Amino acid sequence: MSLAEPGSPDAVREATLRAITLLVEHDLARLGELNPRFEPWSLSKDEGLTRVRREWWDPECALVPGNVVWIDNTPAGDEVARRIEAARDT
Repeated sequence: MSLAEPGSPDAVREATLRAITLLVEHDLARLGELNPRFEPWSLSKDEGLTRVRREWWDPECALVPGNVVWIDNTPAGDEVARRIEAARDT
């Protein structure tokens, strides 16, 4: 799968779920919802990831931001983002 040709909806879903899993497992992001501010789920990492997989069961469903999960950077995630942006500026 490439960014130019993302592949089937199933392939896109699986790649997205892998990315979310890596972000959460490395404490770069947390899962939750907006009400109206971000509220993290009171679930373990594994429970949260299982919930995302369960609620995003149809890879062809039209998604809108937040209808399955809202992903929020942790402070460590913010730091990684700052380093990426700084590297782009050089």
